[in-house]
Amino acid sequence: MTINEETLAVLNEDDEPRRRRWPWIVALLALVGVGAGAGTYGWYYHDRALPGTSIAGVSVSGQKAAQISADLNQKFAALPAELKLKDKVIKANYADLGVTLDSAAVAQNAVTKSSWTRYLTPWKKQQIPTPVKINQEKLQAFLNEKLGEDALKGKPAEVNLKEDATGFEVKPAVPGERPDTEKLVKPIETAAQQLKGVNLDVEITKKEPSFNTQTAQALADSANKQFNTEVVLVGANRSFAPDPLDRKDFFNIEPQNEGGFKLVLKDEAVTQWVDKIASELHVTPRNGVQKILADGQKVGEPSEKRDGREVANRDDLQKQVLAAFRDSTPVNAEVKFKELPAEIINKVVEPEPKPAEASNGGGNANAAALPYSPAEGEKWIDVNLTRHTATAYQGTKVVYGPIAMVNGKPDTPTVEGIFPVWAKVRSQTMRGPDYVTPGVPWILYFHGDYALHGAPWRSHFGHAGRGGSHGCVNLPVDVAKWFYHWAPMGTKVVSHR
Repeated sequence: MTINEETLAVLNEDDEPRRRRWPWIVALLALVGVGAGAGTYGWYYHDRALPGTSIAGVSVSGQKAAQISADLNQKFAALPAELKLKDKVIKANYADLGVTLDSAAVAQNAVTKSSWTRYLTPWKKQQIPTPVKINQEKLQAFLNEKLGEDALKGKPAEVNLKEDATGFEVKPAVPGERPDTEKLVKPIETAAQQLKGVNLDVEITKKEPSFNTQTAQALADSANKQFNTEVVLVGANRSFAPDPLDRKDFFNIEPQNEGGFKLVLKDEAVTQWVDKIASELHVTPRNGVQKILADGQKVGEPSEKRDGREVANRDDLQKQVLAAFRDSTPVNAEVKFKELPAEIINKVVEPEPKPAEASNGGGNANAAALPYSPAEGEKWIDVNLTRHTATAYQGTKVVYGPIAMVNGKPDTPTVEGIFPVWAKVRSQTMRGPDYVTPGVPWILYFHGDYALHGAPWRSHFGHAGRGGSHGCVNLPVDVAKWFYHWAPMGTKVVSHR
């Protein structure tokens, strides 16, 4: 069968509308496909980070908030923080330094779309910020602990009396140290926001203690001025000045806050020093003795008399010395004397006995043989440097002794003469150029530093020589105690050979 041209023309006219519909059908189908794809795209990324989203340079595209937050926490916790603090290298993490990252907020920000148009620009890059917070107090506390409490506090200066007691010296202060966190905050913040570790040197600031070296030196200068105040007493062609150990005894050192102190003058110690000088300068008058018999007949010539002297202005000297030390004002004072005239006294003696009739009178010594002529009933102490004995007398009667003692060795002999007891001290530390002896008991000072006292360190008495004393009369402790309670102030001590 053959289709003629007329018939073919009719058929072509019927297909024309159909051909015109095809582009619309194709377009519609394409639109349906795009819509379906867009719906699927929007549904997938509605709670996920869009393509192009990154945190600190790391893509989080397609990740949900929980996963982003967990990954952030893990990475942030592992970031190293290394700090050099003086000579220490401290390895830590950001949590130790008080740095926190709100990972949940960052993650939520990564998956949140500012508007629906964001879905239409998947090629657009988005960097999510990672803000951090720094607790500077925690950072400071962490570094303070690593530095150590001693370094933080430092040490106040000290003012101490020198070992030779010649004055006060300063031990410099050690400043307290404090890590400077102000300069750490910015670099730590920058590194943490970039999710990077940090390696920093910690600067140290120093703070002087309130009692610093300068304050201590001012105190030492003031104390030295008072402590070393020039004090000189002049009399009988001699001059006297307190030595360093005397000055040490003159003051109590009372501690004050943070290493300071104040000097408190001990009036009693100063007045005793003046008393000691007065005792050294005191000369007891020695009466001449004319021996006579009961009938008034003189026996021989009277012994030579010697006038004595005593310090007349002792109280004034004490006041001047005390004022000098209180005001740190030098003083050069004259010692004035009062003459103590000696006399010729008669002493009745027995005729010289025949050898067969000699006797000590039952405890009464032969008055003519005594080294001292006491008044009737007068208490006095005989110190015999040849026999190394001490004897208590009342008048011419022996009331205690003789007791073996130890007197001065050859290079520090015991003084000889007649001296009054000028001070009584139950116990004290005795000092000399080459010795310091604490707890010396039952002391009777009779001439300057010379004294009778107990010697608990000795077990044998009755000698001198190389094993002798530094000049004092050493007694057994119980004997020294007896003499201490028996002898009143002013009791004569007669030291002789």
